[in-house]
Amino acid sequence: MSEVLSKHKYLDFEQVQPAAGAKMPTYRVTNKKGGYLGDLKFHGAWRRYVYHTLPHIILDGDCLREIAFKLGVVTQLWQAEQKLKRDQMRMGK
Repeated sequence: MSEVLSKHKYLDFEQVQPAAGAKMPTYRVTNKKGGYLGDLKFHGAWRRYVYHTLPHIILDGDCLREIAFKLGVVTQLWQAEQKLKRDQMRMGK
């Protein structure tokens, strides 16, 4: 089951089940009319979330800022979780 994590002025971001074999959550990006625009997915080589857009999607600066903001939020959450795991391992928990 998915849930809308946050609403912005132009876009919605919804956490969905990751694809088979994927370890990290995926976030679906839709416009306010429910039109699918792409996904925020974790890119292991860069160790951060990136935006996978559909072809021929047109976005203005406001939409791009909302996507960039959300990418920063989910990447920071992942980094904080990783730091917590490292700290717990150092403490033997």
